[in-house]
Amino acid sequence: MKSYFFDMIRHVRLTGEVILYKNILEINPDEIEATISYLEKDYKQEVLSYPYTSPIFSSQAAIWAACLFYYSSQLLLYREQNLDEVRRLVQPYNEAITPAAILSADLTLRFISDLLFELKLIDDTDPLIQILEDILHVWHYSAIGYGLENIDSLDFLVIKEDKCLNQLYIDRVIKRDALLLSHHPSLYKDIESELSIYKKNLWGKFE
Repeated sequence: MKSYFFDMIRHVRLTGEVILYKNILEINPDEIEATISYLEKDYKQEVLSYPYTSPIFSSQAAIWAACLFYYSSQLLLYREQNLDEVRRLVQPYNEAITPAAILSADLTLRFISDLLFELKLIDDTDPLIQILEDILHVWHYSAIGYGLENIDSLDFLVIKEDKCLNQLYIDRVIKRDALLLSHHPSLYKDIESELSIYKKNLWGKFE
């Protein structure tokens, strides 16, 4: 049996590109287990370059995000479902959001921003756009550089509690040139300290 779900997640992780499979939305249990194992290996590889002590892998958050990405990708072109069915497929996370959950989910949530750009090109009134943006507003580490609205209402409590995640957040803001986000009260002083006296050379736009 073809492993559409597993193959899509592995492909996007390796290439940053999405494979669509003619509206195939079913995910079998074997694929779930294989995908969790694959993502855990990828996570353990990524954390080797993380600062401080990295959070442990969260299989629940990782597989939730992978399913979210898979369904959303399929719905990009193949849309026979009504809005209620779309919401059933693309659901918010129902467990506690922890640093481990944020970083584990990011393995695939980081690609949602690119998916949103494609959705807007096809139909900028597509209700799936708002559904995904609402999710990214909660999981905003994965949306750095996308340009979420209402950034003043972003919650940084969990992020600020973990040194590793906080540093990764700062680094990604700088790397992705997220200037507006960099001036958020929860970030500004940390970013200013990170850039230090070299801020004009490292990031001339930041003041």
